[in-house]
Amino acid sequence: MKGDARWGRSRYQRSIGDALAAAASGGSGGGGGSGSGPGSGSSAPDPKRLMLDAYAARRTLSPQEHRAVLEHIAAAPFNSDLAKVRVPYRTLVVHGQPLGSRPDSLTWHLAQRILLDEQWTSSTTTQEYLNDIRAAVLHQTARTVVYQQGTRMIAGVLSEYRIPAVRQGTKSLPLFYVVYEIDRAILLSGYQASALATIAIPGDAVWLRP
Repeated sequence: MKGDARWGRSRYQRSIGDALAAAASGGSGGGGGSGSGPGSGSSAPDPKRLMLDAYAARRTLSPQEHRAVLEHIAAAPFNSDLAKVRVPYRTLVVHGQPLGSRPDSLTWHLAQRILLDEQWTSSTTTQEYLNDIRAAVLHQTARTVVYQQGTRMIAGVLSEYRIPAVRQGTKSLPLFYVVYEIDRAILLSGYQASALATIAIPGDAVWLRP
């Protein structure tokens, strides 16, 4: 649907498992820190602070800093809130079950991608959809952009990750965009896009990688 995020073609610099393990253990990824801050010893930079400080200073990140941010986002859980589904969509059936009025957010986003956008096949599971989101964030082409959306600070990750052919819907697109809420440290959405211009990114957004 409108107002989400999209991109894709797959090839990893590191495996998802390795990257997520590094993020979970506090590693900054990419083979060590860049020594970018004062007291750059064993402590890795805080990804949240990196994103917010870069936005405030309107600066880009070093490759090591950017990799730390990507691994942090890839390791994040998907929003656990229940979605509020409008009446016309409540009878939509996903995996044999109607959505109803308050499905979990992950199921609702996958339903939109399958039934409304037709970007994923109907057999795609929520775990496979989430795996695609994480793979897109860790793809070698990934770029992060930070902006304010209402009262929330958002990080969007745009990449050329292409989902596996077996899961490509009839309207699959070449780009993949992931939406992440910085303060709550959660994934909000992931979708495909035909071009950067089709994604609603504010003009005052700050790209963390050129």
